[in-house]
Amino acid sequence: MKKTISSVMLAALFAFTGCSKDDEDNGGDCRTCDVLTVSTELCDNGDGTVRVTALGETTTLTAEDLDGLSPSEYIETFCNATDLFGEVE
Repeated sequence: MKKTISSVMLAALFAFTGCSKDDEDNGGDCRTCDVLTVSTELCDNGDGTVRVTALGETTTLTAEDLDGLSPSEYIETFCNATDLFGEVE
């Protein structure tokens, strides 16, 4: 249930996203996306999962949670959502 709520929350925020690319010291592939006023970090864990951190809470999305997208596709889709919906002013 927690994963479903997190996924729905993330999907609902797609329209209000801006991103910047970050590389962690541990070699992870992470992007930090600003969703309204909330900074959200999405990291490809390299094992088919994505670690999502927002508001001090961290959850890991499994391949099932990604609805058929690869981790990098999921992160790109999330962080480029403003291109689909336009800028929010």
